[in-house]
Amino acid sequence: LPQITPAAIRMELSFSVHELVLPADAAGGRNLGHLHVKVDASCIGAGMLHTETAPSALGASILFDWEQCIGLEDGSVVWKGIQRVLSTEHEEDSDVYFSVIDEAGQAVGEAFVNLEQLLAKSADMSREVLRLLDSADKVVGRLTVSVCAVAAMRAVQVGAAASAKRGEANTVVHEAGSRPSSAASLAVEAGS
Repeated sequence: LPQITPAAIRMELSFSVHELVLPADAAGGRNLGHLHVKVDASCIGAGMLHTETAPSALGASILFDWEQCIGLEDGSVVWKGIQRVLSTEHEEDSDVYFSVIDEAGQAVGEAFVNLEQLLAKSADMSREVLRLLDSADKVVGRLTVSVCAVAAMRAVQVGAAASAKRGEANTVVHEAGSRPSSAASLAVEAGS
């Protein structure tokens, strides 16, 4: 049977925005117009993702039902981004931000999901309700999201561990004063 390696498996991460609820007083007297949600996944190299726009409906539910899947392959930008965030000492380096943006391009509120916390819990998020906070850390609404990243992050961990083991297996220790030898140079030396 062929050995299945992380590089042989095509993985995906996905970010979904399901529903937004803003209380009637969330606008603070301004006209929000149409809203969209910006998902900042640049921490893993996936960049900025945007939902479609929807008319604001203060005090009511705004349905987005939006999902973005991001392919993950060994050596890709996102693969390297996940390796980077998993290797840092700062857990907040793996924060993915969900920002509700009004028609004028201003942030209404923001929430985040920490990918390393999901990995530590071995659980993706499915239709989790996040509190949206404004710039003064006041709760201005609720955003229901899903994040599917645990399997992809594990694949990157396994791939990194396998690479490290391959690196150790390919390391040859030489005695002081000796030179590394290859099969070709051994054959030449044997024929001399």
